Amino acid sequence: MRLCNKNHTANSGDKQMNKWKRPNKNPYQDVGKFPLITMLVISFGIFLVFTTYSILNWQQGEKVTGELISITLSTPLILVLVIWCAVGMAYCFIAYPFCYADFLEKYGMNRWQNWARQALPLLDYSSILPVSELALKMQKLEGEAPTGAATPLRIAIEVDSMDDIRVDKVLRQLIEPLKNSLVRQYSPFKTWLYVKGADDSIGNSFKTVLESLSVPKDKIGEIKILHECPDYYLINDWIGFNMFENNLIVTVELHSENDSDFFESANAFVFTDDRFLESKDTPLYLLRMMDSTPYYLDEIVNTYLSAQQVVIDKIKRLWFNSLDKQSKFVISGAIENAKTGILPDSRYDLETVTGKGSEVQRWVVLALAADAAKYGQGHQLFASKSADTIQSGIIAAKYPGRKPAPDIADFSNYWKIISACSIILWCTGYLCLVSEETFNIHPWYSIVPFVVGILVIFIAVLFFSIFVSDKIEQEMGIYYVPFL
Repeated sequence: MRLCNKNHTANSGDKQMNKWKRPNKNPYQDVGKFPLITMLVISFGIFLVFTTYSILNWQQGEKVTGELISITLSTPLILVLVIWCAVGMAYCFIAYPFCYADFLEKYGMNRWQNWARQALPLLDYSSILPVSELALKMQKLEGEAPTGAATPLRIAIEVDSMDDIRVDKVLRQLIEPLKNSLVRQYSPFKTWLYVKGADDSIGNSFKTVLESLSVPKDKIGEIKILHECPDYYLINDWIGFNMFENNLIVTVELHSENDSDFFESANAFVFTDDRFLESKDTPLYLLRMMDSTPYYLDEIVNTYLSAQQVVIDKIKRLWFNSLDKQSKFVISGAIENAKTGILPDSRYDLETVTGKGSEVQRWVVLALAADAAKYGQGHQLFASKSADTIQSGIIAAKYPGRKPAPDIADFSNYWKIISACSIILWCTGYLCLVSEETFNIHPWYSIVPFVVGILVIFIAVLFFSIFVSDKIEQEMGIYYVPFL
C-alpha cells in the first residue's frame, strides 16, 4: 500500500497535515448479507405457481410421462436459475466495493499506525542544570522545584584556574557518563554540537574532551558544528532511517560576560539503531514526532493522539516550553478529549522554573521527559516551539511494538461468482437461441461462438475487477499491495 500522504517535510503545516492524517474511511454503505431466505421463498413460489398451473390445466385422461414431467419442471428451473444468477451478480457488484473498501480502511489504518509507531532508541543521555533532579522536583517526588527569583540560573561548575575554560569543563562532565555508550561495534559516532555563542574552534575543544575521556580516536566520527540550536526535526529524520552509527546531540547554553540572565543548561543524547543494542542496554524510545503550524494544531494533535502510538491512558505527563496560551489550550483540550492519563497537575511548563524560554530548553524538556519515563512514570508527552512550528513527541520506556496486520480476505470470490453467473446466463441464453437442428447442421459454427463467449466473459470480468478495485483505491487514497 502507498498512502497518498507520503512525503514528510518538517516545518511545513500543509505537508504535515497530509502526513498526520487518518486514512480515509469506507465511503460505501453496507448492503448486508445475501438475501438467501428471500431467494428460497421466491424459488419455491415459482415452482409452486408453475406446478399449480400445470395441474389446473391437466387434461383428464392424459397419461403422466417422464417427458411431460421434464417439460413441466424445466421452465421454472431455468427461470429460477436465471433469477439466482442475476441476483447473485447484482449482489456481488454492490457488496464488493463496501467489503474491499472496509478492508482497505483497516489495512490503511494498520500501516499508518505502524508508521506512527516507528521509534528511535535513545541509548543514553545526560543533562546538567542549575537545579539537580529537576524532573523529580517538578513532579514533587523529591522536594519542590524553585520558581521565580528563587531559581538558580548558573550551573555549579567553575574553573579552577585562569587557564581553564568553563565550557570545556562542562562538556567533559556532560559526556563522561556517556562514554561507554558512544562507541558501538565498528562504527564511529557522529556528533551534532551546538554551544551558544561559540565559533568553529569549539569542535577542537570537544575532540580534546573526548580524547581526555579515553574515547578511541578512530571512533570519533564527524563533528558537525551547529550555529543554530537544532530542533526535534533531527529525531524525525532518523526515525525509520537505517543508521549505521550512533548520533550524539550536544546542546549547551552558558552565561557570558554580557549575558547572564537566563537558565544555563547542558544536554547530550546518544541516539542509536536497534542493531547496536546489547542485552544489558535499557534504552528509551522516541516515537515518530508531530510538527505543525499553529493554524493546523488542533486537528493534527487530535489525529496524532488517535494514531495510538502507545496505550493512550498510559501517557502520564506533559512537558513543554515556549508555547503560547492558545497552543497550551489546544494541546490541553486534545489530551483531555483523547482520555490520556495526564491530569491537570501533571502538565509541566519548564518556564515556571527557568523564568523565560530559550531554544536550548527544548532539549531540557526532552531530558526531563526522559527522566520521568526512566523513573517509571509512564509514557511522556513533550512539546516545544521552533520558529513558527510546534513539535511534539512521545517517549516510552519500552518499544510498544507493531500492530498486527489485519487478516487478508480473498476478494477474488466475488469475481468468481460473477464470472460463474455470467457464464451460466450466457450458456442458458445460447442454448435457448440455438436450435438442435442448427447445431447438427453447423456444429463448429455453433460451438466456436459459444466458447469465444465464455473467454470474453472471463477476460471482461478480469479487467472490470481491476478497474473497479483501482477506482476504489483511488477514491480512498490507499493502495493495497499483497506482497508488501
